[in-house]
Amino acid sequence: EGLLDEGTEDFADFRMKCSDLIKDVVFIVSSSAVFQQMYMLLQTASVSNVTWDQMEAALFIMQAIARNILPHENEVVPKVVEAILNMPETVHINMRYTSVMLLGELCEWISHEQHSETLEPILNYLQYCLRQPNLAAVTAKSLHSICTTCRHHMVKHLSGLIEILKVVDMLNLPNDVAIGLLKGVAVIVAEVPEEHVYKAIKEICGRQLSPLLALVESTSEKTVPETNTSTDPIYWLDRLSAILRHLATKSNNEKDPCVVAIVEMWPSMSKICTRYKTDSRITEHFCRCLRFMIRLVSRSTTALLAPVAQQVSAFYQEIKQNMLYTIILCRWRIYIK
Repeated sequence: EGLLDEGTEDFADFRMKCSDLIKDVVFIVSSSAVFQQMYMLLQTASVSNVTWDQMEAALFIMQAIARNILPHENEVVPKVVEAILNMPETVHINMRYTSVMLLGELCEWISHEQHSETLEPILNYLQYCLRQPNLAAVTAKSLHSICTTCRHHMVKHLSGLIEILKVVDMLNLPNDVAIGLLKGVAVIVAEVPEEHVYKAIKEICGRQLSPLLALVESTSEKTVPETNTSTDPIYWLDRLSAILRHLATKSNNEKDPCVVAIVEMWPSMSKICTRYKTDSRITEHFCRCLRFMIRLVSRSTTALLAPVAQQVSAFYQEIKQNMLYTIILCRWRIYIK
């Protein structure tokens, strides 16, 4: 059987409208009361004739209101989380799918200091779900929510997240979903102790640069990439842009590990720029990526500015019709100021 949220457009729209209605109703009856009622329904499942779709409906209602739950709620939510983490292997795929959604929506509750001990088992559960094709996309979205909201607590789990990134490309995730996960990891990298920043940035950026450089080496100017696939440089450039946009330096000096890692990326970026200089579609995305690089380091060092200016100027003289280089120069001046 397929996933409910991937059914017909009409049914997906119906579920969305139901979710909106539930969010309106809870302001009258309170989120905690609804959560309690849904949990009681799940509890009776083992002794009554409650079907999987009824249990999934209860989980669906919970995920619709999860962000309204007060962070200090300590009676029902911990039991719900425990029940999700202990779901049997044989549970219906739609129940597991909605449970993953629920965990993502509980991100603010998880981020509360009182519940930080639940983070590790939740991450282990999501890592398990991420490896299941039908659950990969929704799991990545939930991980993004948790990474962004629980960034301070997630620092000690960074190595595990980087391991997760290593398998992302094997999961055939939509690129926007993968980008969301990369954003979440980049936000956490910005929080880690300074001595770990350089290695983390090299790892997550390198996983985007390596395929780009492979494309540079293996394709010619006549090669037409297939859009929205890993054979398209834009696929990787957009991922890299998302990472660079959410990183942050810890100090305004050229020895900052983030600055060092970004400056070291330029030779690779230069090769990419040279290879695709005549393709305005790819160049536009490259310029966007370069803009985030410059914005990230321009207040700390000029080491990146001179080689970028030299290459951009040379290409502009060579390909005058490509006005994107002028655009990037204008933006560049803004960041130098």
